[in-house]
Amino acid sequence: FTSYNTAKSHRALWDAAQEQADFIGRFGAELVAVDLSNLGRKNIDNLNAAMRTFASRPSVAYVRVLDRYRRSVADGKGERPAFGAVSSDDLFDQALRENRTVIVTTDDILHVAQPVLVDGRVIGVLRFGVSLAAMRAEASALVVRNLAVLVLFLLVALPMIARLTHRATSKVRSLTESTRRIADGELDTAIDTSGTGEISELSRSVSRMVRALSENAAEIQTLTFIDPLTSLANRAQLHLRVDATLSDLADDRDRVALLLVDVVRFQRFNDALGQERGDMLLRLVATRLDDEVGAWRAAEARTDGESFETIVARLSADEFAVMLAGRL
Repeated sequence: FTSYNTAKSHRALWDAAQEQADFIGRFGAELVAVDLSNLGRKNIDNLNAAMRTFASRPSVAYVRVLDRYRRSVADGKGERPAFGAVSSDDLFDQALRENRTVIVTTDDILHVAQPVLVDGRVIGVLRFGVSLAAMRAEASALVVRNLAVLVLFLLVALPMIARLTHRATSKVRSLTESTRRIADGELDTAIDTSGTGEISELSRSVSRMVRALSENAAEIQTLTFIDPLTSLANRAQLHLRVDATLSDLADDRDRVALLLVDVVRFQRFNDALGQERGDMLLRLVATRLDDEVGAWRAAEARTDGESFETIVARLSADEFAVMLAGRL
């Protein structure tokens, strides 16, 4: 935008300089037309005076009047040129031939050849140059101003945009981080579901999906490691806990004890009273074992200040196991 604005401003300055040169040319041509059409000593003096006034303008670099034969009639130096001095000037030829104002630029000067007309007939050419120094200085100042605007934009607007973008994408980043942790197995990760936008709706959908996954995972874990009848650990969980405890033994004072408990004549009891009563008996045995082991662990902690790791498991129909680990 800054480059476009600068180029547009340069073009406007250039158009303004050309319009100014064209206006000056037409005004000057009308000013010298009468004296140039009726040359005499007085007329030449009038032309020189007019050219000096013309040349005194700050923007005018040079000025001279030539008749239709390229002979210098007057200039802005205050001197009376030799009447027969012939100028070699391509712009003169083009303006005379095409009967129009011709403008070209070289270095820092806008060169103008303006035909002088009397009754529609070309009787000479007004040649002058307009300095472009002021225009170039204004253009340079314009570039500096545009650069200042650009720097101000970079220093103020961009950080503001960055902050707004950061705020607008915070929910996306939060949801991304939550889904990453969920993918790593942390199904209890909290998800921000506040708000009413599309991201909030997506967050709520993800939250519902994770809740369903958590419930399924809990159910799967229960089926895998928990005995459904007694809610004790099953054989698979007992194996994992024993292996982990043996791997974590700190020194020779740590011990692991495994007690196997069998319900005597359970099959006869189950056959005589039925499966429902048999299941009730197994649940009672499981509760009694779990309570007794828990009470022993608490008593040892109060007496010796020792902590023990324990687990009660059901291995099969009427077989139970108790693991005790610690400084026994």
